[in-house]
Amino acid sequence: MLLPEGGLPTNQSHDEPNTYATSYGLRALKNEPDAVKKDIGKFLVSSQNLDGGWGLKKGDPSEPTLTAYVLHGLLDGGSPWGSEIIKRGIGFLLRARKKNGTWGSWLSEAESVEGTAFCLYILRRAGVVWEESDDLSLEYLSDRVMRGDAFKMNNVDQLWVAVSVLLAAHVCESIRY
Repeated sequence: MLLPEGGLPTNQSHDEPNTYATSYGLRALKNEPDAVKKDIGKFLVSSQNLDGGWGLKKGDPSEPTLTAYVLHGLLDGGSPWGSEIIKRGIGFLLRARKKNGTWGSWLSEAESVEGTAFCLYILRRAGVVWEESDDLSLEYLSDRVMRGDAFKMNNVDQLWVAVSVLLAAHVCESIRY
C-alpha cells in the first residue's frame, strides 16, 4: 500500500510511512521498472538527514541500523537516485561506529550484534575498503558468538540477528581471504 508521499507503512493498520518498511519494499521491487520504484526512492531520498543517515520516520534522528536498512534497499533496488545519496549514508555509518568497532541498533544505542553485523555487511556491499576498525567489529561479533549470547534479545533468540551475523561473515570472508 504505497502512500501518497511515496513511502510504505509497517502494516495496513498504520497510515504513516517509515524508512524500514519502505527500504524493504524497494528491495522487493528491485526487478520492476524504475518508474514503479520512483516514488519509493523519492521518499527515501527526501527522508535522508543532513548528516547522511536515516531515522525510522522522516525527520527522526539518524540511527546506524536504520541507515544500513535504507542503504540495503537503495543498493538492491538499483538506486537510480544517485550515488551521492549512498556515499552520504556510508559516511554516516563510518562516523557512527564506536571506537571499539561496534554500532548500536535502532532498539538501543549500546553495543549491538545486529547493528554491528548489519552495518559491517552494508559497508562491504557498498565496496568500502577494509579498515582496521573492521577487525574490531569482527572480534566483537566472534566474542559474542563464542559466549553463546549473540542472537539473544531479552533472553530470546532472534532470527534476524543471526541472519545479520551470517551476512556479515559471508561478505567479510569473501573480501578478506
